[in-house]
Amino acid sequence: MGKDNKGRELGKGLYQRKDGRYEARAKINGKNIDIFGRNLRELRKRFEEEKELAANRLEARINRLTLSEWFDE
Repeated sequence: MGKDNKGRELGKGLYQRKDGRYEARAKINGKNIDIFGRNLRELRKRFEEEKELAANRLEARINRLTLSEWFDE
């Protein structure tokens, strides 16, 4: 769990840098997500959207297919 400069918990993958900006980092299906922002609320929204896109991208879906599912496609 990340913390801000005052020691408060921000959530998993979120933390505040010394220059005051917030950073969100994660690795979803082998893709690194690294987002910066000044507004924590907007950063959390963008972070969730990016995680959703990374989880649903084509290469990730192909890696989870079985041979019979791939053949049906």
